[in-house]
Amino acid sequence: MKQKQFMDLLLLGEGFTTEFKRSGTSGLGREICAFANATGGVILIGVTDAGEVVGVGNHNRLKSEVQAIARSADPPVTVEVSSAGKVLCVAVPEQHGKPYSFGGKFFIREGGSSQQMSREEIRAFFYKEGLVHFDETPCDRFSLSEDLTEDVWELFCRRANIPEEMDQFVALENLHLLDNGRMTHTGAWLLAGMTEANLGVRSVPRNPLLFGMLHRMSAVEHIGSGIPRIHALCREYGVPEPRIEVSEHWFTITFLRPTTSAAIMGPGRDQEGTKSGPGRAPPKL
Repeated sequence: MKQKQFMDLLLLGEGFTTEFKRSGTSGLGREICAFANATGGVILIGVTDAGEVVGVGNHNRLKSEVQAIARSADPPVTVEVSSAGKVLCVAVPEQHGKPYSFGGKFFIREGGSSQQMSREEIRAFFYKEGLVHFDETPCDRFSLSEDLTEDVWELFCRRANIPEEMDQFVALENLHLLDNGRMTHTGAWLLAGMTEANLGVRSVPRNPLLFGMLHRMSAVEHIGSGIPRIHALCREYGVPEPRIEVSEHWFTITFLRPTTSAAIMGPGRDQEGTKSGPGRAPPKL
């Protein structure tokens, strides 16, 4: 490491990409792992937390120890070890084999320190790195006993070309739609979906967090009354009822354009100045 670069690191102090270590290699695996899981960084051995240079001896021995520690990470971490005067500089370039663990634990850089990741943080990290896809994770809201009915299974078998005599769980496991006996989100999407008969009867919010906030703001209900109210309002305003189409993955509601401007005025509205279409009388409102 060049002297100017070394001095700049000292001036900046410890941070997201810089760690000071007074001496030795104790806890070094944790720091290397944390930098490897982030964007890389530099560890200066021989510098106190306050940025005072105290130096270390026997750089050759320390270099060998550092390389051995980096190789013992899972997977091994590539590091560059050099000397800047009395200080040993351990540079951890940005790695491409994330996530990295050391001693069976995962670490991440947070601010100016390295922290062990919790279970939820590890999961989030895997998602972020694209190593685990959301559709492969278990869907806790899908009940195999309640949601996987005979009618749903028969329909799924026809669409997915699954032999009728094949056991449900064997088929689902072979298709990787089950994860330790729980339905994945992919399976739930293909099997917990809405049918035309469900519309206006079941309430199945697709975005629970957003729905919860809208419900808190009294902008939505949670009783499945939306479709019936749409039909009722169309009849009340004298406009055609919407065309509803249900497919395997979503449903579509098409509102037909009224044939006269009077049709959209609504009951009890002043209709003065409206015009009817050719050969048509305004609807009775």
